[in-house]
Amino acid sequence: MHTRLLVCLLLPLLAVTGCRSVVISGASRVSESTSEERSFGQSIDDGSIYAGVNRYFAQSDVSGLLTNLTVRVYEGRVFLFGRVKGQRTSDEAVRLVWLVKGVKEVVNEIQIGEDETAIDFARDEAIETQISTRLLATKGIRSANFTSEVAGGVAYLIGTARDEREMNAVIQVARMTSGVRRVVSHIRLSGNPAPARPQ
Repeated sequence: MHTRLLVCLLLPLLAVTGCRSVVISGASRVSESTSEERSFGQSIDDGSIYAGVNRYFAQSDVSGLLTNLTVRVYEGRVFLFGRVKGQRTSDEAVRLVWLVKGVKEVVNEIQIGEDETAIDFARDEAIETQISTRLLATKGIRSANFTSEVAGGVAYLIGTARDEREMNAVIQVARMTSGVRRVVSHIRLSGNPAPARPQ
């Protein structure tokens, strides 16, 4: 957990897809942005939002925000994953995210319960790697447009699909990956704009 916290503090702008995957895919996400559905400018905006969220989390007096949660930002949509011991921590995380300029939507997938074990964390990381590898190898899927987060065997999918066929193909890849108990899709179709920030 201490290593993860250090990475979050030192590399916020590279980790557009979240602290867990910064070493694997964080830097490449920035360089590959021109081949994604989102523009390079949007990728920079997402990086700024990510940095802002982590800054608020670091300044909060509520423990567990940086160490227990994973933040992913895509087209102004902020996704929160992880497991915390109390509802107050989850509520505070959502409140702080909305303070960041540019946030259009907050998707709260935080679980309430005891901290995950090192074995659980490693298992979820391995599943994420499998999903990423299979997306890259599957014909007809533009893998740069998708990312996943796995928590407790639940695979959460984020990204933009060119059409319903591609979206369904991505979901099927995740469902067929060993260790996945359930798939939750937050994929949107290209041409469907992200929701505007509520007033």
